[in-house]
Amino acid sequence: MEKKALEQIIMLHAGWLESEGKYGERAIFENLDLRGISLDEFNLKRAKFRGVNLEKASFYRANLEGADLRNANLYKANLKESNFYEANLSDACLEDASLNLAVLRKSSLNNANLRNADLSGVDLHKADLTSADLSWTNLMDANMYRVKIENTVFDESILFRIKTDNRTASQLPLESLRRYGKTIFVESYEVKTRIVRSIEFPPEYHQAGMAILQMFGRAIKTKYPERKAKVRIEQDDLKVKMVVEPFEGETEIFEKALDEYGLVITGQISVEEYTSDRDLILELKNELRLAHARIEFQKDLIAYKNSDVDRLYRLLDSGIRNPPQISMVTSASAQLNSEIHVNFEIAPQIDMMHGILRELRDEVPTEETRTVRELQESLQEIENASSKQEVARSPAMSKFRRFLDTVDKADKTTGKVIQTANDGIDMARQLAGYYNEIAQWCGLPQVPKPFTK
Repeated sequence: MEKKALEQIIMLHAGWLESEGKYGERAIFENLDLRGISLDEFNLKRAKFRGVNLEKASFYRANLEGADLRNANLYKANLKESNFYEANLSDACLEDASLNLAVLRKSSLNNANLRNADLSGVDLHKADLTSADLSWTNLMDANMYRVKIENTVFDESILFRIKTDNRTASQLPLESLRRYGKTIFVESYEVKTRIVRSIEFPPEYHQAGMAILQMFGRAIKTKYPERKAKVRIEQDDLKVKMVVEPFEGETEIFEKALDEYGLVITGQISVEEYTSDRDLILELKNELRLAHARIEFQKDLIAYKNSDVDRLYRLLDSGIRNPPQISMVTSASAQLNSEIHVNFEIAPQIDMMHGILRELRDEVPTEETRTVRELQESLQEIENASSKQEVARSPAMSKFRRFLDTVDKADKTTGKVIQTANDGIDMARQLAGYYNEIAQWCGLPQVPKPFTK
């Protein structure tokens, strides 16, 4: 193929990818002779190379994600660090090919010839190697977690320090074991599936940052309902560690989710671009709005505390050196201090109630979430209150009281919500405990003590 024609195909393919098929044209090289061609670092995602002769071709660091390479001849090809994620290499010849550090996750390599290929450090997570020939293949440091290996040939291949789902050679399927021959199977170990992110917050960002991190678990549960992971927050003073443990080792999904979540928090993408789920959009927007308020409040609180110490020193100095005088405090200053005091007193209880309600919403059926959502919205009224009296008069307090009074009545909507949730009663009791702390603070009747135990 002439260089000019090749460049034209690649240019049209780039437009096809960028426009998601609206313009340009998908690259199709089927049944061509492209021996020795160099396509290093090109984006050939979803291109078609079926039956193409690519002997000694170079695809170093090329993107061939989802590409069709069935029956292709890649003998002695340079495929180092290339991306074959979900590519189809069935019946392909990869003999003597260099695939060092390539990505072959979820790729299809059934019946492929990989004899004497360099697969050191390659990522084969969930790849299909059914009936493939890997004789004399170097698989040192390869990730073979959950790989399909029925009838796969490993004669005299090197499987040193491979990552597996905790299987040893003797525990591999018998069909493969019979064909091992002189395989060098020295050591295997279980792939690590833990993602850890550590942050040390300045004092004024700590409360807001913790709330946003706690929302991540809810976000991934909504965006990736079929993916299961445990998310936990570990706290040591101002140092916070978030640990994500996927149940099936698919760390790339959750690393991508963390990156996207970071883009939302920093405003680089909108919440609507991040998710189409209406409830999650409302919750994230509300959490981001509250974060601004919490940061400003903490800044005011820290400044207030510091100024309070300075004022104490000045008063002591004045009292020691001068006769006592009557001083007046302006109403504006008094109001500011009052607001800070009110928010500071009830902020921890409100944060905990937000967390419990979010957890409760995740546990109840979709048709029962309205009641919980209304309670979440009513918490904002308490947060915005500027005095004890305003908190006591808030409809939110009476709404919570009515909710807690009817949790054990199955004929009521509230009781139905609680009884359909896992640990619903326990969560309601926790809510009651925090409600009582706020009620006691602002002089309202409390929920009976036996219920909160």
